[in-house]
Amino acid sequence: QNPGDAKGWVLLAKTYATIGDARKAAAAYARATTLTERNPEVLADWAEARLMALGGGFTPEIFADFLEARDRDPILPKPWFYIGLDKAMGGDLEGAAQTWTDLLAITPKGAPFAEAVRAQIARAAEEGGFKPSDIKPSEAALALAKGNASSLPSDAPTSAKAGPVPPGPSQQDID
Repeated sequence: QNPGDAKGWVLLAKTYATIGDARKAAAAYARATTLTERNPEVLADWAEARLMALGGGFTPEIFADFLEARDRDPILPKPWFYIGLDKAMGGDLEGAAQTWTDLLAITPKGAPFAEAVRAQIARAAEEGGFKPSDIKPSEAALALAKGNASSLPSDAPTSAKAGPVPPGPSQQDID
């Protein structure tokens, strides 16, 4: 009834996501993203919905939207998680663990997703042959944790045509 109501589109998108219809969720988030002028939280949710609609396959556009969401709101956790996931899928397990370690550094204590992130770090470390304890929060993450958003890490592709690294074989596939 009110096609210009961003909150209504977000609610509709969340409803579709909850019932498992990622394509309809992505379509509703697309409209909400436009209406909110690319609000970082809505943008990250839209990127996630498109990722789910594609069965977990990153595209350069999805990856770029996660980067933009993180750049616009550096303490928003969802973009950090998915940027790390893209790195892991591309075989950069230490880079993924670093991104997730940075996420934990900027996350308030007791965040409901912290244990899942720690499990991802442990899995990356096991597959990558390094110790999770070897990965320390970056200076940028420590600055963010102290409230200084001036120095985000640079995960952006080096050229306009570059995008996320396509997923490679897992260590199990290699073995």
